[in-house]
Amino acid sequence: MGKVYTYGCAAFTAVGSFMWGYDSGVFGTTIAQPSWNTYYGYPTGAILGGIISSYAGGAAVGCILATMSDRIGRRRTVQMGGLTAFVGTLLMAAAVNVEMLLVGRVIAGLAIGILYSSIPLYQSEIAPPTKRGFVVGLHTLFISTGFALANWIGYASYWSGNDFQFRFPMSFQCLPALILTIGMQFLPESPRWLIEQGRYEEAYTVTKRLHYTGMQDETFFQQEFHQMKEQITYEKQEEVTSTLELFRRPSYRKRILLAIFIQVGTQACGTNVVNYYQTKIYESVGIKGSTVLLLAALYGMVGPLSTLVSTNFIDRWGRVKATFWSLIFLGIDFIFLAALIATYSNKAGAGAAIAFLFLFSIIYSLGFNAVWAVYTTELFPMALRARGGAIATFFSFVTQIIFSQASPTAFENLGWKYYIVFIVLDFVFAGMVLMFCVETKGKTLEEINELFGERVVARMDERGEVEMERGVISPVDGDEKVKMSGHVEDVDAESR
Repeated sequence: MGKVYTYGCAAFTAVGSFMWGYDSGVFGTTIAQPSWNTYYGYPTGAILGGIISSYAGGAAVGCILATMSDRIGRRRTVQMGGLTAFVGTLLMAAAVNVEMLLVGRVIAGLAIGILYSSIPLYQSEIAPPTKRGFVVGLHTLFISTGFALANWIGYASYWSGNDFQFRFPMSFQCLPALILTIGMQFLPESPRWLIEQGRYEEAYTVTKRLHYTGMQDETFFQQEFHQMKEQITYEKQEEVTSTLELFRRPSYRKRILLAIFIQVGTQACGTNVVNYYQTKIYESVGIKGSTVLLLAALYGMVGPLSTLVSTNFIDRWGRVKATFWSLIFLGIDFIFLAALIATYSNKAGAGAAIAFLFLFSIIYSLGFNAVWAVYTTELFPMALRARGGAIATFFSFVTQIIFSQASPTAFENLGWKYYIVFIVLDFVFAGMVLMFCVETKGKTLEEINELFGERVVARMDERGEVEMERGVISPVDGDEKVKMSGHVEDVDAESR
């Protein structure tokens, strides 16, 4: 089946990513719907911030729950996330007061935290190394697509003039939640997780389905499987796998700090503040009525279009370069946006401010949005990948809670000056990317360990053959012949 099957599995799993993007968009338009404000008493300031941030609070807890994928598997974890999302969105859509809405938001957030961590993890573990950026990039592409669709549904629902304005857009999320929960039953488990469980024959069969097209020699996917098997088996037997070692061991500590840095950066760059409160920004430059929702719908379109470009090129551009330049241009964009909002006095000024808001989405989608998910999953060894990614994503949602809670009050009291926070953060984070981030493009998940000074017992050469360390018997050859790398201490073959 090969690439088409791999891409299909990754795309279907990304239905959960679609749900995360949809909620980001649907609540951005919902808080601008007249009927929603009337029904819930025109919430503002801390109350509005609480409604928004309660979702991120649930998601932060959901990230930690996502570590159950080490026990029950990647596929089952995604299913659990889909089922939880169905319950949460149903409560949100049926909420009769703010308290019920908050409960629904927390449960839906819990689901998204599980999905947000486990989906890119699954995608990265089924992807071929040269296309991992594209495969995991489907996660961010579907997030952008969900965001865009939510804005258009919000705009269309506006014309109903009653509670349909907000109840239908929120209830719509139940459909992808059911599709994901049922459909994941028919997808394969991650071959790397199967290897870790000792289910080698099943892992071999899955790897063949994912990476063998029937048109090429079988040697490459066989070599790829044996590289995964040797490295994962070695790590399971020889490496420390305690969660605390992520912070104790220097090489692991560097990985977890990089992952946290990237995840916090997704919020600190200002993207979710813009996404959730864009309708308030339009109103701040004099836009009113249905035009606010129309602009939100149009804004939502530029993200997926730009992300479609970046997912096809991220494996060429590299992770570090794309992130650095994205942050630099986001900072510059915020400078112009702040200046225009501070000084606008006519339609031309308002139009220019809106143009820079749209440009913000384009810049973020071309760079940072294509990197954060794939980079986080690439950094960790197999035994710690789920836990490392979950901890890093937890900090992302904690940062989102801070900004979601603070932003309504900040916009009310500071106005355009609030953007200075993001200008500073974008430039500071850009410098830190150059100083600390390592490039991972083109390497297998097993070979990335070497970038952090860890041992790699099997690596692919330019011909697609596995080179084994001295003393490690190649499972491909089936005899005692080994290929020497010549610079690493012997491994006791008997222990394997």
